[in-house]
Amino acid sequence: MQELINIMARLRSPNGCPWDREQTHESLLQYLLEESAEVFEASRSGQMDHLKDELGDILLQVVFHAQIAQENGQFAIDDVVRAICDKLIRRHPHVFANTSAETSEAVKQQWEVIKAAERAGKTVPTPLDEHGFADLLSVLDRWGYKRGFDAVEVLRRSRSTTQPKS
Repeated sequence: MQELINIMARLRSPNGCPWDREQTHESLLQYLLEESAEVFEASRSGQMDHLKDELGDILLQVVFHAQIAQENGQFAIDDVVRAICDKLIRRHPHVFANTSAETSEAVKQQWEVIKAAERAGKTVPTPLDEHGFADLLSVLDRWGYKRGFDAVEVLRRSRSTTQPKS
């Protein structure tokens, strides 16, 4: 992991890669979405070597965003790791504290209760607006086009078969 962090720091350094140095959180969003779709694709295919590679690409995105945040004095990769460790421990009191959850359903219910309590009193990010959703669809459409299908048309067909009949 440290090697990946060091590579990213070097790529973003003054003597590193011009493309990597130009990237921002915003400019990387399309790649995060594309890589997520590729993880989905690899997982569904059952090809573990492909999944391993795609998970590495997602990890790269996490490290890339953390490096940008560190450069901006916001947080570092260690803060990301600490935050997810803390969250997992908080949301699994049946493992790390003295509560119980005997079924998967009980775990999911407990998770949602804890998540809601964590969000209480916090400013929640604005949900994806129409412009953001259009950006999301555009990335998915480009991803689908590379694979020989029209993602927007697939969504349209899927929507017509899942909507309730009036």
